[in-house]
Amino acid sequence: MNRIFRVVGAIFVSTLFLALFLEGVFRFIGAPGAAKMIVKVVIEVGLTPRKPAGEFRIFTFGESTMHGAHYGPVSSPARWLEAYLGDYLPSRKIRVVNFARVGSSIPFTEEAFRETLFYQPDLVIFYVGHNAFTLFNRKADLEKKNQKWDRKVGRLSRRSYFISTV
Repeated sequence: MNRIFRVVGAIFVSTLFLALFLEGVFRFIGAPGAAKMIVKVVIEVGLTPRKPAGEFRIFTFGESTMHGAHYGPVSSPARWLEAYLGDYLPSRKIRVVNFARVGSSIPFTEEAFRETLFYQPDLVIFYVGHNAFTLFNRKADLEKKNQKWDRKVGRLSRRSYFISTV
């Protein structure tokens, strides 16, 4: 029985060491830490850390209104802006990337903004505030919710450079 505990302990310690080592490597090489949603958007739109020559990047952040609510990626203020600028400035290569999320809050928007700076936006648009007034989204409620253990673990995994990159 004692041997089993030593083996399990050794496996746990080595796994923890490997995870910390990989986290350090990915931070050192400059991989972006990002929430899962941000990584999904980056992959979907094919966003690269290095901008192609002449590309002007606009990132939008916010809640359901900026996201486009139920009409999502097809119709949203970000898509309207992209269409308008395409018509108004046809010779410019303008890319609008929508990082807004339905049901998000200002803390998520701040986190998403910080984590997308890696992709070199030229202009950033924030459209927030609606969800700050909804039930259970007030400051005292959020502080209470953020103290829960599962929120802390979730926040830790979202900030992991290794997990986000893989």
